[in-house]
Amino acid sequence: MPKIEKSNIENFLESLISEKGLSKNTIESYKSDINQFLERQTTSKSSELIFSRKSIEKYISMMNDLGFERSTILRKLSSLGHFFDFLVTENILKDNPFSQISIPKKKSKLPIF
Repeated sequence: MPKIEKSNIENFLESLISEKGLSKNTIESYKSDINQFLERQTTSKSSELIFSRKSIEKYISMMNDLGFERSTILRKLSSLGHFFDFLVTENILKDNPFSQISIPKKKSKLPIF
């Protein structure tokens, strides 16, 4: 598994600023989401990062156990999916592990009249 460098994250965030014109707060959320996920993916036996369907499902389960709101979990998964798409586009990774995960749509609230 290729190593994800800090520069990969910075390049991704720069692309969001230049191509999508996202706000500073949105960029910080992306950065936080990516760093939190990568910190959780380091195995205790080595510093190798593991990106598999099982490890992503464990991450989702952990967020549920910690009481994260559904909307927060969906935002984090979306951020990570975009980041891993970027890594594939840049030929850093061969596949996006998040493409194996079905991300449910956010439940919309009915308007109150």
